[in-house]
Amino acid sequence: MSAARLVLGLSLAVSLSGCAHDTAARTEAVVARRFAQALQVPVDMALDAAGQVLKEKGFDLEEARDYGQLATAWKETGSRRERYLVTAIVAGAERTVVRIFRITGSGSASRERDAALEHEVAERVNAGLASGALRPEKALLPSSTPVRDEEFYLTRWQDESSCLRKVRGMETVVQPGLVMLIGEQLGSREAPTVVGDLVCQVAEQGLDVALGLSIPREEQRRIDRYLASAGTPVDQDALLEGHFWRRPYQDGRSSRAVFDLIDRVRGMRELGLRVTLVAYDTDGARSSERDAALADVWLARHAARPEEVLVVLAGNTHVRTVTGVPWDEDFKPMAHHLQSLPSLRVLELGYARGSRWGCSLDPQSRLYCRIMGAWPEARVEDHPDLSPYVHFYESPTEEGYQGFLFVGRLTASLPALEPLKKRTRPMGSMKPSTPPTVYHEPPRSRPGR
Repeated sequence: MSAARLVLGLSLAVSLSGCAHDTAARTEAVVARRFAQALQVPVDMALDAAGQVLKEKGFDLEEARDYGQLATAWKETGSRRERYLVTAIVAGAERTVVRIFRITGSGSASRERDAALEHEVAERVNAGLASGALRPEKALLPSSTPVRDEEFYLTRWQDESSCLRKVRGMETVVQPGLVMLIGEQLGSREAPTVVGDLVCQVAEQGLDVALGLSIPREEQRRIDRYLASAGTPVDQDALLEGHFWRRPYQDGRSSRAVFDLIDRVRGMRELGLRVTLVAYDTDGARSSERDAALADVWLARHAARPEEVLVVLAGNTHVRTVTGVPWDEDFKPMAHHLQSLPSLRVLELGYARGSRWGCSLDPQSRLYCRIMGAWPEARVEDHPDLSPYVHFYESPTEEGYQGFLFVGRLTASLPALEPLKKRTRPMGSMKPSTPPTVYHEPPRSRPGR
């Protein structure tokens, strides 16, 4: 190698390293601004201290459910009904922020941050550190820098989130214990976005919500850690290290829009909403056996938490309630096993024609994935400029759908780790903007379903 080329290579490496460190420095500055009252203890210690303070004030704690959050039971005080929700946020190595929200009322609950109680918890933790009663064993996160270009990362973590858009018609169906299955066309931006709107809308009413995504259960620990994080670029890198996001077969379940939906749930929790995310899929079963296993997840959760609202996003085949599909007359979908639930609502996706990232079989029976056209059936099609809404049929369809969730015109959402230059090209409604990605393994279920 010539001396000139060596110098150029070294200069480039230094430049890239400098960019990464500059990004990390900016990230630390934003985190320090947003989470100024961080405690020098891990999440479990911070939540334990908050729980002790709340119990001393006469509140009973609910059984721990989700990493990074704890809640009290409702307490009746005269004509007032209230509870507390505590959210712990990992803001860096040995830095945890505690946010405490007081929730009052029911049906249309209101919530507000209790800064005085947060201060009391901070004093409790700091006193424990000073006395030696609290002894953190190790750092929560290793020191690290982002590994991707800055424009790749979601930016919601830099500012407070909010629930801005409502889904029309949801007010008529929301109730404690609701189980809502939503069958989607995989690979669109709009389905995960509107489902996020719906979840936020339900949680703002003071209800506990579990959002189910068709992600293998092995990813649950990474997701839990991400939901309790500040959502910084380093946190995003840690989430995307999972095999699910890197597997060769990318069928739309690991899209950029799904990645963003996970981040939205993290933002909802920062707002004081009790929302969790359940990775309910499995790679260990096929066909009817797989769907029976998926249903077992929701039957068990509903039995253990009958008041929790379950919103489950799945490929549309899995939310059919009838036995049999054109390619397998004996197939029993997930929804078929859930019909005993009295509060079950099964929706298909309503949309205007557009595009999505989907998978199909080529003439050689090889699976390939690309941007393709999305054409709705007449019963679910509506004007593309309409805002999201739910509509219920007078009677279920032959597949068992009770209605649809309208999300507008579909546009394709590529795999989350697809090169950025491919994601930013204009997308037509029919012609793909990227060449097909061909896979030689057989699909786990009907392509695009």
